[in-house]
Amino acid sequence: MNRAKLTDRFPLRKVAILSGIALILAGYFFLGIDPDTEPALAIKRAFAGIGLIIGGAILSLAALFFAG
Repeated sequence: MNRAKLTDRFPLRKVAILSGIALILAGYFFLGIDPDTEPALAIKRAFAGIGLIIGGAILSLAALFFAG
């Protein structure tokens, strides 16, 4: 099976882009915290949210620019 048929059947680029968008949305979900949340939990969720947003952006942009 040649490469063209394999990439038509399994669109890796689209899956990577959609996964990146899902990570970005999950990051924004983590950033939404209640005002009465204790500070330690708020800091953990903020770092996790920022990490998910950055990771999702890198994944999406890498899929756009580097996928063959």
